[in-house]
Amino acid sequence: MEISELQDIRPGLAVDIVVATDYKKEVTDVRRAVVYEIDSQKIILSQTTPPLGRFYLNRGVVMTYLVPGDSGSVRVGIFCKLSNIISYHLVSSEKVRAVILEPKSGAELQNLRMHFRMKTRSGQNMSIAIDGQPMKLLDISVSGAMLSHYGSLKTQPLEHVKLNLMVDGEPFQVDAKVVRIWRPYMDKQQRDLEYITIQFLGLNRRLNYLLGGKIFNMQRESGEKTEVEKLRS
Repeated sequence: MEISELQDIRPGLAVDIVVATDYKKEVTDVRRAVVYEIDSQKIILSQTTPPLGRFYLNRGVVMTYLVPGDSGSVRVGIFCKLSNIISYHLVSSEKVRAVILEPKSGAELQNLRMHFRMKTRSGQNMSIAIDGQPMKLLDISVSGAMLSHYGSLKTQPLEHVKLNLMVDGEPFQVDAKVVRIWRPYMDKQQRDLEYITIQFLGLNRRLNYLLGGKIFNMQRESGEKTEVEKLRS
C-alpha cells in the first residue's frame, strides 16, 4: 500500500478500533487508541482502551478516525490485520504496550461495512456448500450469508448445519444456524428455487481476517472512485 493512501494518519492521531459488531444485541466493540508511528507497512498504536489481548492476533479489525470534509469532519475506516502486541519505547527509558496493525485497504467512509452483507458476483473466488450440497452465494458478511439453490434443503429454521466455505482457494469448515428458508412462490418459472439465510456461529482467526478483508475490498471495488477520494478532489 502506498503511504499516500494513509495521508491523514499521523503520530498523535486519536483512533477507534472496531473489533466486532453484534447487530442482534445492537452492541459494537470499539477500543480507543493513539497513533505512535506509521509507514506503508504498519501502524503502531498505543494499547487500546479497553486493552486488546493476544486472542485478537491475526484477526481483522477496522481502524477509524476523523478527516476534514466540506461540512465538517467525517469518519473513515481502514481494514487492518492485528499482527502483534509489543513492548514499545515511548521515551528513552519508558516502555509501554503497543499494538501493530497492518493496513490491508485504503480509507473508506466508515459505516461498519465489513459487517453489512455485500452482494457477490462471479470472479470473487468464493463458494459455499451446506452439508456438501453446493449453494449459490448471493451476499455475505462476517456474520452470515444469503444463499439459493434448486431443490429442498433437508433442514429447518433454527437448526444447525455444517458449511464448506472456500475463500481465495482456501477451504474452511464453519458451523452455522439456519435463520430463514423461503421460496418465490409467485414466480412459476422459479418455483423450485429455494432461498436460505444463515448465521455463522463462529469464525476462526484466519477466516475472520480473510473474509473481513474481502468484504471490505468488495465495497471498495464497487465504485471506480471511493468516497474518501471524492472528499479530497
